[in-house]
Amino acid sequence: MRVAVGLALLGMAAAPAPTDLTVNGIGPVRLGMTVQQVERATGNRLVMSDPEDPSCAEGSPAKPGRQDMVYLFEHRRLARITVWEVKGQTLAPIRIGGIGVGGREADIRRRFPSARIRPHVYSGPNAHYVDIRMGNGRGFRFETLNGRVTVLHAGLYPSLEYVEGCL
Repeated sequence: MRVAVGLALLGMAAAPAPTDLTVNGIGPVRLGMTVQQVERATGNRLVMSDPEDPSCAEGSPAKPGRQDMVYLFEHRRLARITVWEVKGQTLAPIRIGGIGVGGREADIRRRFPSARIRPHVYSGPNAHYVDIRMGNGRGFRFETLNGRVTVLHAGLYPSLEYVEGCL
């Protein structure tokens, strides 16, 4: 408390607390929600990649805020949440098990010993998918490059393993 007060007195803001991305969702957003439910939970309209396709579409926040997040819907239900770094964004960092964008691949392996590491399909030999199955058809995927996390995913299988949006 004293640090926050001291920073406020100096005209500086304390860094926002991290937000956890879990196998159930993030904050009030839960896997299985409809587009409308996610919009109500976030207070932000989603711009959908293909609003007419009931099989699969991605939604991004319409107004400024969490521009680092995309929601993937299958059969009109939230199936995956993806997070990456947006340069200059000052929102609370999002983490899975304490590991966020910029975190180390070695830390993922320590935190999740059952992690399965596979080559990334596009980014070369120093890039990986690090998959963690958590049971009940849910899990996490970290994308890494040169030993550092670049993208986080949480969601349902098989959506969690798609490499290009709905593919």
